[in-house]
Amino acid sequence: MKNSTFAIAVAALASLSLSAVAEAGAHKKAAHKSCPALNHIDPDNDGAMTLGEAKKRALVVFAKINPDGDRTLEPGEVKGRLSKAQFIAADSLIKDGKIGRLEWLIAVKHTFRAANPDGDRTIECDELHKGAGKSLFRMLK
Repeated sequence: MKNSTFAIAVAALASLSLSAVAEAGAHKKAAHKSCPALNHIDPDNDGAMTLGEAKKRALVVFAKINPDGDRTLEPGEVKGRLSKAQFIAADSLIKDGKIGRLEWLIAVKHTFRAANPDGDRTIECDELHKGAGKSLFRMLK
């Protein structure tokens, strides 16, 4: 009898814990407020952009700003998106004065991480409008 009562109590506690976790997750997701700038670069418009979403957007932007289709970005093609110092930092693998797709993705990843000071692995509107978030927006617009 004691074992069955204990098992029922454990099952009830586990059920409460799971529902509390699910409710907290739903509340957290609902807490994100979206803004036009984030909606412009976040493919699912959920108010929070993940690194995976940023990389997908980065590949779209890479193709868009590379009109000559040579698989690299030259300084003129990233004008207004990267400063000269950011361009030099992004040209990290081959150091040939051009940014390849992998280098572009690495630059987006580093900028994303710098723009996410709370470390929650998502970029929300408030993070997009300050510091490295502004750089990330310029890269992905």
